[in-house]
Amino acid sequence: MMTEAFLSSLYRASWQGGIAFAIVGLVAILLSRITTVPARIQHWWWRLVSLKFLIALVVIPTIAIPVLPPILEVTPSANPMAQQTSVLTESNTIPSAVPATTPTRIPTLDAATTESIDTEPVDGRNAQASWLMAIWCIGLLTSLVWLVIQWRQSRRIAMQPLDSGSITDNYRGLVQQFKLPRAPELMVSDEVSGPVLVGFVNPRIVLSRHLVAHASDDEVRCVLAHELAHASRGDLVWNIVPAIAQAIFWFHPMAWWLHRQWRITGEMACDELAVRRMGRPVPEYARGLLSVAVLVASMRPMPHQVGQVAAFRSSESLKRRLMAMKTNPFGSKRQVTLGLLLTTVAAVGFFCPVALTQRTANAQPAPKDPKPLADAEQKPGEVSEFGANMNFEDVSDRGLPTGWGGGGKGYDLSADKQNGRGGGASAHLASKDGGVFGTFTQCMSVDGLVGKRIELSGHIKSDVQGTGGLWMRVDGGKDKVLAFDNMGDRRIQGKTDWTPHSVVLDVPNTATGICFGFLMTGKGDLWGDDFLIRVVGEAGKGPKLTGGPLTNAGLPTQPSNLDFEKISRNNPDFADQWGGGGMGYELVRDKDDKHSGEASGRIARVKPSGNFGTFTQMFQSDDYRGKRIRLSGFLKTKDAKSSGLWMRIDGPGDQPLGFDNMQDRGVKGTTDWTTYEIELDVPAEATNIAIGFLLIGDGTIWGDDLKLEVVDAS
Repeated sequence: MMTEAFLSSLYRASWQGGIAFAIVGLVAILLSRITTVPARIQHWWWRLVSLKFLIALVVIPTIAIPVLPPILEVTPSANPMAQQTSVLTESNTIPSAVPATTPTRIPTLDAATTESIDTEPVDGRNAQASWLMAIWCIGLLTSLVWLVIQWRQSRRIAMQPLDSGSITDNYRGLVQQFKLPRAPELMVSDEVSGPVLVGFVNPRIVLSRHLVAHASDDEVRCVLAHELAHASRGDLVWNIVPAIAQAIFWFHPMAWWLHRQWRITGEMACDELAVRRMGRPVPEYARGLLSVAVLVASMRPMPHQVGQVAAFRSSESLKRRLMAMKTNPFGSKRQVTLGLLLTTVAAVGFFCPVALTQRTANAQPAPKDPKPLADAEQKPGEVSEFGANMNFEDVSDRGLPTGWGGGGKGYDLSADKQNGRGGGASAHLASKDGGVFGTFTQCMSVDGLVGKRIELSGHIKSDVQGTGGLWMRVDGGKDKVLAFDNMGDRRIQGKTDWTPHSVVLDVPNTATGICFGFLMTGKGDLWGDDFLIRVVGEAGKGPKLTGGPLTNAGLPTQPSNLDFEKISRNNPDFADQWGGGGMGYELVRDKDDKHSGEASGRIARVKPSGNFGTFTQMFQSDDYRGKRIRLSGFLKTKDAKSSGLWMRIDGPGDQPLGFDNMQDRGVKGTTDWTTYEIELDVPAEATNIAIGFLLIGDGTIWGDDLKLEVVDAS
């Protein structure tokens, strides 16, 4: 997850920095046709672009300006599905140092679901991210090694203090003109060609002996002024910024172009500053530079690199500088003001990110005469009053519908621009590697919907071997589900064209949020489009409800398939009637290792994320109220940190009435098939019973031949 998070930041910084580069480049080209922008201003623009690349790696809080039309807030959901199957939360661990706690119900889709939708990415995606990260690290390491080599080269230049009366006197006069608090030491060397400024801590200007011996005092004065301009502007330190940006974004062409623009505009800015400080005419300064360039042309040019800046990098850059000097190097007052204004705008735009957001939605009154469902079919392009991007037309850079979340085990989620119902885009769920369960999800507030009967309608197109359908859930806070429907009694199957479907639920006064979407199990493809949420009446009135409060009415009356012999209809590698899950854990029906029969249930930790995995089954408590019951079964472990059977008795409102997960007697290490048991009393007010076995931490556990029986009817 850390790898994907960093790659996401790298991707964000790449496109944001690229856009900043394009904007500055376009503005520079357009302004060059109508006016002259001083080089020092242009150089600041490229400084801002370099900083944008680096700062965009860090998530900066956005300043929200609510000016857009209101839409209901979309919030993430830990698990948008709900049905009458539960799993244990991470509070139900069994290390001896932690007292047993009662679990929280986390509803899942059905008994075949082995992970909630917010599990980590599938192995293929993780592998791809790891490879990309490895390639980037190799490029970064190579770039950093090269920077270190450059820095060491600049430190190893053999030099001595320059002892020349006329040059030294001219240099002292220039230092006073530049008003430098600390002047670089003037040195001479046989290892340099043209003049070069080196040293972060103790800057020195190094001249070649050839230049000192053959150039006139005026020519040397021109190049010394140029190097003092570099020192005055702090270029030795500033040049680290594009070097780091180029090292991090070594794969980005614009990072390399940016470095080039930085160098050229920096040299031009130093030429401007040198002319202003010397008080000499521009042609005289230009002739001095050109004469020195011709004098050192036969020598190897000194490159711009970390730790040093040279007056002459290449003939091409010198040509551009001389051409720039033909225009006004200072810039008029109007040009400088325009440049400063554009620089300020760029700084605000780049580093004070502003997002135009929607205004807060007001409560929406219910229509006086709700339309019957049969007369309320949504038309292509119709905009839903509630929810965000309900027609899936807005697509993110990652190819996903904006405003929508979701996920699942063995599924790809995308926006399909070729299969929209109205000719635009639709949401597409596609199975891969078999597929267990996937969903598109959106959550919103209940503003304008409390005390109403609402309908979620949408069009679904299918080509599935499993099942699909719309779903909607009304939450009441603290993991409490007030109403739910996932079309469990009317699932979409097989191959169908665009067909309207709907879900109708009441939103009680205690509701705190609403989640909805469409789901799919098994193999195949499922598309959704043109979703709509509308008020169809007051709560308790209007069209017939398709779902309602979660009670034990939909649960089986008895546990089943406790020997793991039956295969799930949606997943041949999973046991029928069993649910559960756990991030970082693999749950399968194991035909190779069993206590008896054809198969057992196996939980294995396959990734370091998450704390535990569990097999889960839930059923009504009607036949067991007022009795003591025993859950027994055979367990086998391999290198298990801790594991065991577990059982929970739930009361009204999901209140836990009894719980045992073998915390004080957990099965650890490697063991062969051994029988274990736990007992609990079932109070008269009990509503549901949940059973299963779990694995805490690393290792593997197998479970088989579980049995639930009454041991005391009194």
